Amino acid sequence: MKIYLSVMVTLGALLLLVLLVQVVIITTRFLRERMLEEQRRHYKKFREAVDFEDPMKLEFYLVEYHNSIYDEDARFELGEKYFHHKRYRLARDAYQKLIRLYPKGIHVEVAMQRLKMAEQQLKEHPEMTKPAFLSRRDVETI
Repeated sequence: MKIYLSVMVTLGALLLLVLLVQVVIITTRFLRERMLEEQRRHYKKFREAVDFEDPMKLEFYLVEYHNSIYDEDARFELGEKYFHHKRYRLARDAYQKLIRLYPKGIHVEVAMQRLKMAEQQLKEHPEMTKPAFLSRRDVETI
């Protein structure tokens, strides 16, 4: 009788363990699907911001999705947009922040080159220090 009870307790413990493993597997799948959906949403918003002509869309993206996996790419694209709009002060600020936040990032080398180019433009054309678009800093001071 004692052996029977110990076998039943052991089987009960195994059954409980199997159920716990099932719960962990289901929870992991759910969380993974949720995380993928979140990444898809962030990517969609990132692409919308990059495709938009005005750099402010990227500024707003960086505020809203500051923990996104696309943060580094968005910061680089922001610098690029400002650079191509000849807003060298804002481009310089964007590149400096990118380099500071992601010193070993994939865009650092190009950002450093663009940073030097932007600083050179600012030295040669000091009148270009006025932003064509408002930066986050400009909005906060208003």
